[in-house]
Amino acid sequence: MPQITPTLKELGLTEGEIKVYLALIELGQTTVGPIAKLSGISHAKVYPILDKLIEKGLVSHNIKENRKNFIATNPNNLLEFINKKQTSLEEEKQKIKRIIPSLINKQGSLRNRQYARVFEGLKAITELFREIFSQHPNQEILVFGLNDILKQDKFIHFFHNYHPIRKQHNIKLKLILNKNQKEKIRKDYKSLYTKHDKIKYLDTHFPTGIFIFHDHVITIVADNQITAFDIKSQQNAQHYKDFFNSFWNKP
Repeated sequence: MPQITPTLKELGLTEGEIKVYLALIELGQTTVGPIAKLSGISHAKVYPILDKLIEKGLVSHNIKENRKNFIATNPNNLLEFINKKQTSLEEEKQKIKRIIPSLINKQGSLRNRQYARVFEGLKAITELFREIFSQHPNQEILVFGLNDILKQDKFIHFFHNYHPIRKQHNIKLKLILNKNQKEKIRKDYKSLYTKHDKIKYLDTHFPTGIFIFHDHVITIVADNQITAFDIKSQQNAQHYKDFFNSFWNKP
């Protein structure tokens, strides 16, 4: 029976239930003693296992000569067992559907609050952008201060992941860079930008990478441990947007 045990396990039967059930399939109607012997499970443990199999409709019992006998029901009952599980899952699904609006409302109220978070490592930072872009598609992100970050080759892979996520959610870009980054952008990043993205080169140098999006200001510090600080605050984000625009609007 090479495939029977794994299949029964996938249906949700425990190892003990499978052993007892298969013992009954082989033995036919019998008492606990032979079941325990063939299954290798002690008498004390066989009884509760039989009770569970009876609940599942896979075993029945009767009294014969004042002794309790057990017998496996028709194997077709396995299909009925699956049907009951599917019905139960559908009921659970409907219950979940009913509470989802409340959960979304609670989550929405959290999104309206101010908070600060820290993300360490490029993978975690990529997931941060994936999260906020998916929550606020079709908007614009303002970025400046990437001068030191762009000097590090390890960020090439990060930006090759970041930009497709940005494009997927139709996020337009305004980017301020130092003039000495023109060649770096042309060499490593030009293919990542769309016709809707705008880049402005200035003589100004900013010490850290700053991303302003919706109510978020994300500062990336590229020391030994690459870290992003995400501050969500509408007022704070507006201050940074005004700061960015003061440079962007320079002639």
